[in-house]
Parts: sequence; C-alpha cells; structure tokens
Amino acid sequence: MRKIVVDELNRAELGKISAYLADTCQPGGVEGIHWLELPGDLSGEAQLGHGDCAPFFFAVELTEDGVSFELLVRSRRIIRCDCVSYATPRQREYLLHFVDTMLAQLQLRP
Repeated sequence: MRKIVVDELNRAELGKISAYLADTCQPGGVEGIHWLELPGDLSGEAQLGHGDCAPFFFAVELTEDGVSFELLVRSRRIIRCDCVSYATPRQREYLLHFVDTMLAQLQLRP
C-alpha cells in the first residue's frame, strides 16, 4: 500500500494528532481510523461519472507510534469499483498539504 507515514511520535504528539483528526476528519467506525474527504473539485478521471460512489476519501490510521495517510482514494459506499484508485498528482498534493498543515499547526518536530 502506498502511503505517507509520520512515525516515531510520543504520546503527547499522538494526542494532539488524535484531536486534530477528530476535528478535521470523519470517524472511521474502527478505533484509530479516520476518513479525510477529498474535495469534489479534485476528483480524478477514475471518480468522474461515479456520483453514486461519491464522496471520496483518504483513509487515515492512527497507530501506537504514528499516523499514516493512504494514497488510495476510496469510496465509503462501495469497496470495489473502478473509481477506487491511487491518488492523482493533484490529489497527492492535497493530501501532502493536509499533512504539512497538521504538523505545522500542531507545532510537531519535522
């Protein structure tokens, strides 16, 4: 799985990230899982024409020592569909900006 990982975090940093994700993402229904919604204007070719599968999300997993952001664009309504695909360059840029913003706002070490 392709993903962005921020690891080697301490409990205080993980607590800050957990609160940030609770404020900015949707709960995933499983402990430690969150869903970051992809803005509709960033839909890639794979997602166009799949209105029944929308909205689309990135999965975010908070673990014991870090947080990972999957680069797979998913639908929460359906598991297997042509619209579920790896992020386009614009979508990756959006996700990386989210991660960078989170780290800066929480004042976490680089």
